[in-house]
Amino acid sequence: MRHDHEIGIRPHDVKHFNHPEVGALELTCQRLVDPGQAHSLLVYTATPGSESYEKLQVLSVIEHRRSAKPLGTRTAARRQRRRFPADRRSF
Repeated sequence: MRHDHEIGIRPHDVKHFNHPEVGALELTCQRLVDPGQAHSLLVYTATPGSESYEKLQVLSVIEHRRSAKPLGTRTAARRQRRRFPADRRSF
């Protein structure tokens, strides 16, 4: 599907974040704007080879390990039920 309006690209901004696990991050923020719909998309990137880039790589490994853990505890089982509630309809 093709739209008849263009997407605007705003200039890059540098944003600073302090992540609780890896510390200071310096990320370039690019904002893509759709003026006809009043929507925008923020894209954050780190310069390849920079300290922030390496820290983002570490965060991806940390998150991958977290998501790979089995649901063995009662708390994890409760969380799983909340995400996928049982069908409670009566027949």
